[in-house]
Amino acid sequence: TDNQDIFVAKYTAAGALIWSRVYGSVPECRASSGAVVLCGTSGAVVYSHGDDGGESVDIDTAGNIYVAAYFKGRIDVGLGPQDGYAGSYPSVQSSAALVLRLSDMGAVSWSTVIETPDQHRPTDIAVRGAHVAITGGGTGRVRIGSLSVTDATFYHAFATALDASTGAASWLRLMGGHVARDEAGAFAGGIGIDAYGNVLVTGSFSVSCSYCGTGPLNLGGADLSPSGAGNVQDIFIAKYSSAGAHLWSRSYGGVGRDGASDLDLTASGDAIIAGEFVGTTNLGGLSMTATTGYGPYAARYSGTTGAHMWSSRFGGTRVASSSDDSLGALHLDRATDQLFIGGVFVHAADFGSGPLFAYDVDERDAFIASLDATA
Repeated sequence: TDNQDIFVAKYTAAGALIWSRVYGSVPECRASSGAVVLCGTSGAVVYSHGDDGGESVDIDTAGNIYVAAYFKGRIDVGLGPQDGYAGSYPSVQSSAALVLRLSDMGAVSWSTVIETPDQHRPTDIAVRGAHVAITGGGTGRVRIGSLSVTDATFYHAFATALDASTGAASWLRLMGGHVARDEAGAFAGGIGIDAYGNVLVTGSFSVSCSYCGTGPLNLGGADLSPSGAGNVQDIFIAKYSSAGAHLWSRSYGGVGRDGASDLDLTASGDAIIAGEFVGTTNLGGLSMTATTGYGPYAARYSGTTGAHMWSSRFGGTRVASSSDDSLGALHLDRATDQLFIGGVFVHAADFGSGPLFAYDVDERDAFIASLDATA
């Protein structure tokens, strides 16, 4: 009966359904006085239903499935009820992040909540060996197990690492948005884990949003400042050790809006990121100009130093402010260095082998493309 639930489904290579699962939070109930009470309390009525959803999925070499999702208030995935902020339900109906591990047959092994009394949602999850990493964003306090960050914050991103076998958190970091430092707001994108358990995370930061500070961004090293006067949003990339220690961080961008939506790692540990930008940008190499409202891109950075290796613009050929192309997903086959990207475009787009034309020139169509590791 929820407004929106989480689903997980598994299919064969030929597209046949093997199994599917649905998980949802319990409704919010109120007494006649308007006070929030436990559902089932005498006289209580359902005030609103849950707002839950899945955001990202990854699979380990044994076939276990890891899901990053979000839910409102309280949820039970079969292991007992869990609250968005422990001890506060039902009075606090926060939107919290949820991490699930399912077996290859869909049985839940563990469930970990990234708690908040405010609003947080995940954007990406990665698993490699004994490590799981999640990134997302929101406002306010964050707690996972015994780890917590209680600083007052503007909009920020977070990154956390879990034990793949138990779901226990090993470290937690908030990125951006610290009110006391008047720090720029940060928006989560993608995350990846290298062969040594180090975590690389990407996203964007801004000094011009409603819930952003005006100072530089600090991800654990030197301050990162906007790339120029009038800047709206730049991208960031950061690397942390398996214990959560800062190793390096970099920022890139132009004078417009630059975003990073996904990340994957090569066999050597270099980061390939995907996103889109407005106008003209420089992601570390030559300047690139979008021919549409938004220009999709992919870029590669050294896993050792964060130095730029290459960047390429893709997408539309129609010059119009309404032609917003975007690149939302990226996956790298480490065995072959084959890169797969996916997103949407308007009218026509060219990825290097001639134009693709949309079914309706005024609407968005989806695309998928395969590239080598030099794009």
